[in-house]
Amino acid sequence: MALDAATLALVADELNKTLLDAKIDKIFEPTRDEVVLTLRTRTDTFRLLLSARSGSARVCLTKETFENPLTPPGFCMLLRKHLTGGRLIALRREPGDRIVYFDFRCTNEMGDLVTNTLAAELMGRYSNLVLVQNGRIIDALKRVDFEDSEVRQLLPGLPYTLPPKPARPDFLATDAADLVAAACQKDLPVAAALGKTVSGVGPKAGLAILSVMTPERIALAAAGGDHKAFTAAPGVGPKLAQRIVLELKDKMKGVGAAGVDASALGAVAAPASSAGQAAAALVSLGYTGAEAAQALAGLDPALPVQELIRLALQGIGKRR
Repeated sequence: MALDAATLALVADELNKTLLDAKIDKIFEPTRDEVVLTLRTRTDTFRLLLSARSGSARVCLTKETFENPLTPPGFCMLLRKHLTGGRLIALRREPGDRIVYFDFRCTNEMGDLVTNTLAAELMGRYSNLVLVQNGRIIDALKRVDFEDSEVRQLLPGLPYTLPPKPARPDFLATDAADLVAAACQKDLPVAAALGKTVSGVGPKAGLAILSVMTPERIALAAAGGDHKAFTAAPGVGPKLAQRIVLELKDKMKGVGAAGVDASALGAVAAPASSAGQAAAALVSLGYTGAEAAQALAGLDPALPVQELIRLALQGIGKRR
């Protein structure tokens, strides 16, 4: 699954804690879209997978073994030349975008210390890996010339520039009041409005949380440091939930004091029955109460909440 910018920020933070000061031991390119770096710390060895596949672009640690080609591809040989033996001195991300920078302190052919940066651009079909030194491109996994793009080229010797992106604020750096005000200006369901208003939030992440929590409940949980509330969303584990609360807590100060009834919010966000929770989730997605009731009519109320939501959405789609 491709990562949105908000999730990638969490991944980058975990990788930074684990791999900082690690030394590159081996470099492989098992497929034309993937590179694997073997890094050694003082106590352990890790495999870092950098994938530029259009449908599953990601950076992550892996325990999988890969069959490597007998003859290393050209980009792999280039990485070995410039990065082997290098030490990871910084791991950064581009705010609000799906780009992670791995800065390695390396020794060049003259014996001088240099900083080489491997930029992992995880942007769907435009995903790429670019090796940069002093702001200029050494080479890219997928070269982009003037015929491919008139806006941005990725060729050896050219300055490294950022890809264009919409003028939207970063989700993790946006004040809660500004975020809500901007989202309310868009005549869209909550999940869609959130994605259109801020960068860094993919539709899957937004829908997962909104399927079990109302917007008011999200604000209240973040303000109160209730990370367990977020773990009810599919795919959101304890670590991710804690990180979300950590990022949003300070931005949500004052939410509880603005006349919000916490007990009422809890009652709305967590109805007693599965059907009630499914109805609340559909309303959070932008459907009216009548549409939610009609979609759930005839379904077995004993089914799990997620199954009720799935069947209800299927029914709504068929009627349209």
